[in-house]
Formats: sequence, C-alpha cells, structure tokens
Amino acid sequence: MTADQEINQPTEPQLVKVQPGKAPPPATKKGMGQRMLHYLHRLAYQTWNNPIVVKELRGRMRGWRAAAVLIVQMVILGCFASFIYFVVAQSAASGATASVGQAMGQTLFYSTYLLQMVMVVFLSPAFTAGAISGERERQTLDLLITTLLPSHSLVFGKLLSALAYIVLLILAALPIQSLAFMFGGIILSEIVIGTILLLVTALITGAIGILISSIMKSTIASTVLTYAAILLFTIGLPIVLSISLSVLVVIMEEIVEDLSWLWQGALIYLGGFLICTNPFATAVTTKLIEEEENTFFFFTTQVGYGRANQHTIPLISPWIVYTLFYTLVSILLILISVMVIKRKRG
Repeated sequence: MTADQEINQPTEPQLVKVQPGKAPPPATKKGMGQRMLHYLHRLAYQTWNNPIVVKELRGRMRGWRAAAVLIVQMVILGCFASFIYFVVAQSAASGATASVGQAMGQTLFYSTYLLQMVMVVFLSPAFTAGAISGERERQTLDLLITTLLPSHSLVFGKLLSALAYIVLLILAALPIQSLAFMFGGIILSEIVIGTILLLVTALITGAIGILISSIMKSTIASTVLTYAAILLFTIGLPIVLSISLSVLVVIMEEIVEDLSWLWQGALIYLGGFLICTNPFATAVTTKLIEEEENTFFFFTTQVGYGRANQHTIPLISPWIVYTLFYTLVSILLILISVMVIKRKRG
C-alpha cells in the first residue's frame, strides 16, 4: 500500500473504553470565569466585526466632516486655554510663585474640562439622533431588518460607531488638558476621573439619542426631541432641583433639629444622589470633596445634634455614583432600543 493510499484510507472512530464496573469519565464543564471570558470574547468579536460599525466608521472617517469637527474642537480648546492662561497671568502680575502656578494649572484644566463636557453633551446626540430614523427616511431600515443581521447588532453598531468618534475627540483633547501638569496643582487621578466622566456622559447622551431615533420616524423630530431631553437632563432638571431644595431647606430649617439622625442621613443621601444626576454638578462636587476630605473614593460625615445623638455615616464620591448609575441607565435604554427594533422586525 502506497503512502497516498494510506492517506486516503478512512479513519475509524476511536471509542472510549470503559472498564466493567466503572462509570465513564464525566464531561468537563466550564467554570463561571471561563464562561464569562468566552462570552466577553464572543461579544467583542461580534462587536468589532459588526458590518454596521465598519460601514459607519468608514463612511464617517473618509469624509471631510470628521476632520473638520476635530480641527474645530482643537482650535476652540486651544484658543480657550490660551485665553485662560493670559487672564490668570495678568491677574498674577506680581510674580510667578508656587501658589500662582497651582492656580494656573487648576484653572486651565477645569475650564477646558468643562468646555469639553459641553461639547460632549451636545455632540454625542448629533451622531445618534438620526442614526436609525435616517435609515427609515432613506427607506433602508426595512432592508436591514429583513437581513440576517440581529437587532442588537444594528443598535450596537449605530451606537458604537458614533461613540468611537466621540472617544477620539475626548482623547485628542488630553494633550491640552495635560498642559496643567507644567504648572502643578493637578494630579493624574483628576485627569483619569475627568476622562471617565466624559466617557460616561457620551454613553448616556448617545443612548438617549439612539432610543429616540429608534422610536421617531423623522430625523428632524428625533433630533429636536433628543436635544430637548438633553437640555432637560443638563440644565432644566438642575434648576428645578436647586429651587426645590432651597425651598425645602427654608421649610425644614426650623424642624431639622427635631429629626432623628436616620432622617438626616436619608436627606443627605437624597441630596447627594440628585447631585450625581448632573455631569457638571458631579464634576464640581467631586473636586470640592477632594479638597475637603482629600479623597476621590469614600469618606464619612457626622449627623445628629449633641454628642449623644451624633452618628457617623459613610459616603461615596459623586463620580462613582454617576458612573455606575448612568452606565446602568444606558444599558437599559439600549435594551429598550433593541426591543423596539425587534418589535418592528416581528
């Protein structure tokens, strides 16, 4: 028998021999960690090999608008940072001391950071508000629905392609914010936490836009409703809450001493949570707590009146609550968008 004939010979299946009186070897089961890693690997593979992501990113990055928006953002941030530098330098005309350098660094970082937060809040909905409603207007949504592409791949693809560009804008601005290291007063943790807040803000605003876009039939109506929801989220709600809390403080100022420490702690937790629902209030409060408590994570405070009634309650930095809360809300909004697309598919 030649070598070619031996290769072409069909191989017989190998049977597992089991000795009499012994059970066959049990099938190996994957542990929870292995199954989680397998699921994450599969999700990452499906995400980045999503044809919607590839198509949207190619269409966006090859056009002139992506480069124009990036250049305009960098020019605005650069001019604003230069303006802040000259204003602080003129106010410190007496001489450059260490305190002036720290004030320069903090002012430069936080002013450019707040400006970038405004850009993220208003740019993220611009890329997601017409993501699905635009397909409906071009009469291509029905074609996408009738394909083998799952509904979650359609929603994730539209959202991730928009967020990928927003992440590029956020990372491109880091060198300007890092100029604050030259003057001092800023540590690496502040830049990392600020970047996390920007990413979470882009996620929640993008999720709001993708949900409204999956519901509305017109891109104009979807964009108007999305920006109305964003303005309510960033400006309207804080104004209403600040007025309500000020009135509540005046009303309860006379009876707060009669409240137990449990009620006082509940009011502190409620006020802290309301602060954590706004990105600007979260950033400012996180900085104030860092200056007073010297921490970005956990701290404690005293409630109650009198030594006998005082109790210590634990608190958490607002940026952690903001990140966890709006990450969960974003996941919920994305799941609702997937359900809306599935209902239209059915």
